[in-house]
Amino acid sequence: VGVAGDIGAETEALLMENGVNSLPFTPQVIQCLPVISPQNPWKVTDSELAKRRDLRSSRIFSIDPPTARDLDDALSYRDMGDGTIEIGVHIADVSHFVLPGTALDAEARDRATTVYLVQKAIPMLPGVLCEDLCSLNPGVDRYAFSAIWRLSSETGDIVEEWFGKSVINSCTKLSYDLAQTMIDGKIVDNWNGADRVSSTLGPYGKHTVAEIAQDVVGLHKLAMTMRRIRFERGALSLDGIKLTFQLDTDGTPIGTCQYAIKDSNRLVEEYMLLANMQVAKKIASGFPHHALLRKHPSPHQRRMRQFMEFCTDVGYGEIDGSSSKSLNASIKEARARGTLIAKEPPLTSTTTPATETSSSSSSSAKQLTKKTTQKQRPASDLPVLEADAASFEYVDQAIRLMSTRSMQLAKYFC
Repeated sequence: VGVAGDIGAETEALLMENGVNSLPFTPQVIQCLPVISPQNPWKVTDSELAKRRDLRSSRIFSIDPPTARDLDDALSYRDMGDGTIEIGVHIADVSHFVLPGTALDAEARDRATTVYLVQKAIPMLPGVLCEDLCSLNPGVDRYAFSAIWRLSSETGDIVEEWFGKSVINSCTKLSYDLAQTMIDGKIVDNWNGADRVSSTLGPYGKHTVAEIAQDVVGLHKLAMTMRRIRFERGALSLDGIKLTFQLDTDGTPIGTCQYAIKDSNRLVEEYMLLANMQVAKKIASGFPHHALLRKHPSPHQRRMRQFMEFCTDVGYGEIDGSSSKSLNASIKEARARGTLIAKEPPLTSTTTPATETSSSSSSSAKQLTKKTTQKQRPASDLPVLEADAASFEYVDQAIRLMSTRSMQLAKYFC
């Protein structure tokens, strides 16, 4: 494959080891693609438009990482003025171009998904589709599947919904950082206030920056309401730690840091979750014997016990894993307790060697800290760790990681 240590050779070896097909697409696959050129650009046909809802005049935009090239989802927002809000989730209509039984269909089935590495992506579909015709790029007409709801502005409950094929024309491509700047009120009626502004931002069509900023703020406000109510009803959130990498001009990783989850990320997550749940219900009701659905099984019992023992051993209290709601509340309380201890370290303590436990999960705690016996803190009768704020940040991350490890992978079922 190449010289050991060379990033290109190591990448190819990694792909081969995991059975990832990174070969160029065959001529048979390429023949399935639309023939387009600057002289013969792709355009919406009248016959196809007649089958779809025309949403090209609607204010629709995408929110993605700044480096994203395949924009497969977009959002829209409209205050109806009667206590309801119209929300649209628009997904690129890939099925229009990938016809059943074709070489392109077989290749997509074989590749299954786009594989993302640190410095490159191995696409499931040729670039003319995933980066162009099936990417909801701003300022161009694109086919989409749309889910449109009228939601209560107070509770987020669905009043009315519509699913169907559409034609959209996104007015701008926002990054998570740019959307967050709007949420923070730093962008109101122009792009001033953004750290980096691309000339391709637009907005396209008759839409203004002020209107887009208002929509983002409205989406955020409703998303936070929906998120709060979802957790009150027993939803579980386990924020795993995600790394992001800095690359040099050759694509070699030169640094890494923790990826920060912002309100703009949660905004998109909330509406994608809504779309997934409602589409699943629609498919299940319409095709009860053929619907392929996904669910998350109960946590892995052994790993959950290890996690609960770990939290007790390091002084974060008992974890109640009897339900998703109680588990989420326990983890939240444990992390808050750790933050309090980090801000108010014990004044006096007598250290004793860390106690051995039967759980392998305790090794992380023993590497980090020692148990202490000390004068009881007024806020808690739990044992307290002798550690500084940085150490407690480490334990906090350990709690997040171990709670995630106890969860099982989603399963598909009919």
